Amino acid sequence: MFSNHPPRDLLSVPLRIALKSIGRQSFVLALLGLGTLSPAQAGLFDGDDAHIAVVCQNAALRNNILAFLAPEEVALRQNIIDRVRLEKRVREAASALGYFSPTIDLTTIDDAKKKKGDVPPLLFIVKPGPATTIADVKVTLLGEGKNFEPFLKVLKTAPKVGTVLNQGDYDAFKTKLTNTALAYGFFNAHFTQHQLGVEPTTHKAYWDLTFDTGHRWTFGELTINDETIAPKLVRALSPFKAGDPYESEKVADYTRRLNETGWFTSALVAPEPTVPDPTKALPMEATLVPREANALDFGLGYSSDVGPRTRVAWTKPRLNPKGWSLVSETTLSKPEQTQDLSLKVPVSRSPLTDYWLYQGGAKRTDLNDTRQDHFVLGVSRLHTTKKDWQLAAGLRFTYDRFIQGEGLKKTKYFIPSVSAVRTRTRGGLNPTWGDTQRYTLEGSLKGGISDTSFVRARIDQAWLRSFGSRHAVLVRGTLGAIWVENKHDLPPDLRFFAGGDNSIRGFDYQKISPKSASGHLTGGRYLATASLEYRYRVTGPWWAATFVDTGDAFNTFKGFDQKTGVGVGVRWTSPIGPIKFDLARAISEAPTGKYHWKFYIGLGAEL
Repeated sequence: MFSNHPPRDLLSVPLRIALKSIGRQSFVLALLGLGTLSPAQAGLFDGDDAHIAVVCQNAALRNNILAFLAPEEVALRQNIIDRVRLEKRVREAASALGYFSPTIDLTTIDDAKKKKGDVPPLLFIVKPGPATTIADVKVTLLGEGKNFEPFLKVLKTAPKVGTVLNQGDYDAFKTKLTNTALAYGFFNAHFTQHQLGVEPTTHKAYWDLTFDTGHRWTFGELTINDETIAPKLVRALSPFKAGDPYESEKVADYTRRLNETGWFTSALVAPEPTVPDPTKALPMEATLVPREANALDFGLGYSSDVGPRTRVAWTKPRLNPKGWSLVSETTLSKPEQTQDLSLKVPVSRSPLTDYWLYQGGAKRTDLNDTRQDHFVLGVSRLHTTKKDWQLAAGLRFTYDRFIQGEGLKKTKYFIPSVSAVRTRTRGGLNPTWGDTQRYTLEGSLKGGISDTSFVRARIDQAWLRSFGSRHAVLVRGTLGAIWVENKHDLPPDLRFFAGGDNSIRGFDYQKISPKSASGHLTGGRYLATASLEYRYRVTGPWWAATFVDTGDAFNTFKGFDQKTGVGVGVRWTSPIGPIKFDLARAISEAPTGKYHWKFYIGLGAEL
């Protein structure tokens, strides 16, 4: 049993004294044994529950002695003092850290402040004596895994000759070998010899271990206990096949993949509870619980950009045994109302990372100077790489009827597109590190259905980095460009606007844009925005933030007119994810002669 809590320094004196008590632990320093202070004068046993004090110049040894003596507290409270047993426990604690010949003085101290009948406290003064060092380490591997790299890595963690003996390290090393064997299918591995020898006279220790790895088991046949999804698809998700060498990490990975499909309420992959195969092949079983055939979700929320909003989503996770799934989603807010329908068709050879997506939808927008009815039908193929890049290629047909500033227009386009997106995070729902990279390229050629030719490109980047436990920085940037003969031929969704919560705070949502001669917003050919935010943890889950956002949506580089907003905010790393509250104002322009503060609320990671 080991304890490794460093002492709190209250005074600067040669000796450190730790008190172990029931219900609390305090650390006190006093000049004992030097004739300066008595224990009572030093306040060493002022606590009503204090029973043990240990004086030792070796902090690690002192803490370990306290840990070993903890079970004796009950006996001490009952005034049952077995000095032989107590000294044995101290020697066990010392030998565990390589000190086999400590000098131990045990004293019962009568403290005048103790009430009559109370248990007199005990003082242990321990001199460690010479440390026992390791003179030789001999570890021999036998069996099929004697040259297996994971075992060789464990061997490299063995202590060097001359290291002070720690029996905990010896036990931990043996555990590493055993756990490695279990993780890689060496289920019959065992120690044929394991000796930790100590020569008390020379204070030398010797490791002598022989580990027979035995035979490595392989994966056996996989049994699937549910057929709501075609077994071919379920098997395609497996990172192993019958005959592959066993790895527990692959079993865990397979379970994760099955749960990520959305087809099952729960999925678990484990060895079958049967008699082991004499050929050393381990039969596997996938236990699957199908998800409900239909799911309906309702949501109410508030966005700083669009105000109150409602969301209704109907999901059918399994249209057929081929794993097709259907999602219908409706969102309603004052400036925007949308209806989307998507059909996901997985590719049988890799259903989690490769699939076709068929989409249709409609959106109505009434925001600022934009009045738009948008309709779309599209198909795309998506693939996720081993490095977590999601690559997509698609083709969509759009029809728009809109007023952007002045005049009603109608447009139709066939738009091919390609994109690449990667998001990486650490820290679960409340990331402490992460980044997002998004690249999109789309366009169309005039003729046939498309009204005009254009090319549109956009790059979005975000980086979150933490420094220590109290500091974090979030950096965001966006660049966009459209190459088109006349931007007024494009619907508003393809033009660039800036301003709002995830753009330039301090300005209204999509209010930054070039304007017509009559003062109406027309959208820009180019977009460039950037944001820098610093966060400081104040206490617990609460952070303070300060930020600056800047950029513009513009038609020509000469027409770039930088807009800047600054502000402060509060971040709460809640159990459901980060929640932010921001107060910002524009500092680059004030048409009325006054700057106005704007309030923003956001939920979810900003990556």
